Amino acid sequence: MQNYGQAVDLLKSVTVADPSREIIWANLANAYLTLGDAALKLNPPDKEKATGNFTEAATAYKKAIQLNPQAKDIGGYHNNLGQALVRTGDTAAAVTEYNTAAQVDPTRAAQFYFNAGAVLTNQGAFDADQAKKKTELDSAVQFFDKAIAVKPDFAEAYYQKGVNLVNQMTYDKSGKPVPAPGTVEAFNKYLELDPTGKYADAAKGNIQFLGGTVETKYKASKKK
Repeated sequence: MQNYGQAVDLLKSVTVADPSREIIWANLANAYLTLGDAALKLNPPDKEKATGNFTEAATAYKKAIQLNPQAKDIGGYHNNLGQALVRTGDTAAAVTEYNTAAQVDPTRAAQFYFNAGAVLTNQGAFDADQAKKKTELDSAVQFFDKAIAVKPDFAEAYYQKGVNLVNQMTYDKSGKPVPAPGTVEAFNKYLELDPTGKYADAAKGNIQFLGGTVETKYKASKKK
């Protein structure tokens, strides 16, 4: 962490000497983002310091974007700004940045849409406001679907879509889980694309819990 602290000091001095270079601001933002993550890994975590670094990172990313909206890695800048914003607790602004990243850099749109979906899933899973929770989870599914539309073999997008939909399941009068439409299908599609992937067991467990059927061919693939 000390090295990144030194990098921040150096880069800050460079921005003072030459404030017009977007790449310097982006590198400064990256350093702040790393410092923020490092502060959260301390024992105990220094949340105040982390938030301060994430806020500084967001400010620097915004400056880089302002200076050169046509930068070679403009999609990455918007995505990383989203990463900084979500760490400060501003999920809505983060999602806007992920969406913008997908628009300005279509070649990486699948990952940027996925990031938006993941953030909304995490937010919705812990939101006590049921109306807000449903809106967030519905939006997350939409972003996962966008990621899948861009990259149809994006296995993890199917899995995370399934996880998101599990949060929307209900129970019938007998206490049996009633999955939201598309939940079992999403987990089975993940297994089709990545039958031995790191989420394979979890996907199968969710399917079985929800009363669905794990396709036999996916089981067979696991045994190979």
